[in-house]
Amino acid sequence: MHPRFKLAKTLQWSTLRREKLMLVVPSKLRNKKPLSILSSMPLIRYDRKTEGGRLADEYIRHQGIACKVQFELDGIEQIAKLVAEGLGVAVLPDWPVTGSVNSRLARLPLPEPCPERLVGLTWFGSSKRAALVAAFLKVATEVSSKKVGRR
Repeated sequence: MHPRFKLAKTLQWSTLRREKLMLVVPSKLRNKKPLSILSSMPLIRYDRKTEGGRLADEYIRHQGIACKVQFELDGIEQIAKLVAEGLGVAVLPDWPVTGSVNSRLARLPLPEPCPERLVGLTWFGSSKRAALVAAFLKVATEVSSKKVGRR
């Protein structure tokens, strides 16, 4: 994840994916308004020590919503499993799914302005392994640009 501070001049960065925040809810709530759901359902908070968790926390506070926090966890997949079990809802980055799509979950877009986390690659610009980094970056860019499932 790209940090919110400026990287040192000795480092290079390449964005591979942008993950906008969204509201993850049990599928039975897919036709409800996201902010209404967020203010009325228990929240499974994405750990505020992570970059995505800080973005989610700031978004919720900016919306003026006082959530009923159920749990606070660092693990998007684990949070999604708890949401699928009906234990609450979560504000998470729109992460790619590598396995089967969970039909018990729905991903709802949040009202703008909605932040996104940047996933990418950082390396020392003067690296002796610049050719290796370039080759890895090429493959990583190809893989990250392919469509993957969403929950």
